[in-house]
Amino acid sequence: MTSHKSLGALRMADGLFFCDSWFLPGEGPFTVLAKLAIANVLNANRICRVFGVRSTPTRDASPHGRSLLHLEWLARSRSAPLLAAKLWSRSLLSLSPRWGQSVASDRALRYCPTCLSMGYQSSLCQIEGLVRCPQHNDLLLDHCKKCNAPTPPYAVTAEAFDEPLVCIYCGNAYAPIWASVRGDLFQKQVDDESAYCHLGEWFGRVETLNIQWPDSVAWLADPRAPAQAAKANKRIQMLVTLSNIVTWTEPAALRRSEVWVGRWPLSSGAPQTHARSGADLDEITRARVAIYKSIRRHHATRIGMKVQSHIKGDRERLIEINEGMVMPCNEHVNPVAHGFLAWRLRFESKVGEEGRTRGLSLFSVLLFWPVDWSASDVAWGHFVYRCLLLDIKTALELNKSLKGLDCNRPSDFSAWLEVVGLWYHRFGSQTRPWPDSLSTLRLPAAVGEPGDICIITAPSATLSLGTRNEC
Repeated sequence: MTSHKSLGALRMADGLFFCDSWFLPGEGPFTVLAKLAIANVLNANRICRVFGVRSTPTRDASPHGRSLLHLEWLARSRSAPLLAAKLWSRSLLSLSPRWGQSVASDRALRYCPTCLSMGYQSSLCQIEGLVRCPQHNDLLLDHCKKCNAPTPPYAVTAEAFDEPLVCIYCGNAYAPIWASVRGDLFQKQVDDESAYCHLGEWFGRVETLNIQWPDSVAWLADPRAPAQAAKANKRIQMLVTLSNIVTWTEPAALRRSEVWVGRWPLSSGAPQTHARSGADLDEITRARVAIYKSIRRHHATRIGMKVQSHIKGDRERLIEINEGMVMPCNEHVNPVAHGFLAWRLRFESKVGEEGRTRGLSLFSVLLFWPVDWSASDVAWGHFVYRCLLLDIKTALELNKSLKGLDCNRPSDFSAWLEVVGLWYHRFGSQTRPWPDSLSTLRLPAAVGEPGDICIITAPSATLSLGTRNEC
């Protein structure tokens, strides 16, 4: 049992016993609340009553109704305002209201075994792109080390707080210090939490940077992907992207990712078509059509295709699903050629119909990219090229999913159609003109300057999941 002496100098706030020495500067709300629960003999329902709210039984909601990452429910508490303010100040969203919820999850408690053995867990561990503790280099865990069962949600739930930091499946504590109510739980101190402090400072720098990212909601939001996998992937790629923009303090702790970020000065903070004369727009069109033709000609030569070839003459291998989209009949179609043609269909209003009297026409939303600002022709050329690379990569992954299927075989047609149904939207422009894996943001500059534009490409959560059992 814990003695009053081992608890330190107790005082009361909002009707509960606590001691300031129990909590370290960077400690998150989960272990803070766990210590309060142990010292005051509270379970999840009683914790909710202390703060004047009802318990929420729904585990699958995102965010959880009593999330310790999203503490809006706690901020409204009138029953225990002092403790609510203390917990709020330790949440990730207090460090970064804008980006905290974009990179972290309350799906499961994530912890460093060494930190937790000292009674400590930082809310920064909930960042899904963080794979190692920045202080101890331990792998962050979201499961019980003994039975491998998942940890509870990062929220006030019965499985999390009826027996804090104890696995509900095997009864094993996630760290020995939590196995029984002992005084050293309240006296143990983490040797050094400076790495977490530096990480918190990094979030502060990102938060103060006035990033304009209007496309962030649609980025990596594949409508046919498994929802949880797509959300987790987006949180990881968001963190890696931000770490490319603002230098990350602990790069070894980050999850590896194939994110690519390119940066160029903007020509203007206004859209390309805004307040421009017809002559200016004609000049932009000619320059960009020439850039597009150069990229198209180079890749057509590399894969041995004729630029003027028309898709209607290739129906034995490619099927036109609807206007502006083609899909391969089987795995024997060259996926690079398919990706190249899908890219052309994305950009060109009439593929293979230029002729001698008709010039090349590009869809205006792509021709005058970016939609919200004005970028240089150099940046636009990189945008076009990155779209091509992504369409080819998607076609290569689709090719794997079509293994053994042929739409010309009656016995395969329904299975082929099912796979195509999972993939065709990734080549089209029904939801957004450019590939799902590409996004654009604007970085601020000095007063009077338009700033910089960043092109970002990141791997989709489902490029390797486009099979018949994907959903």
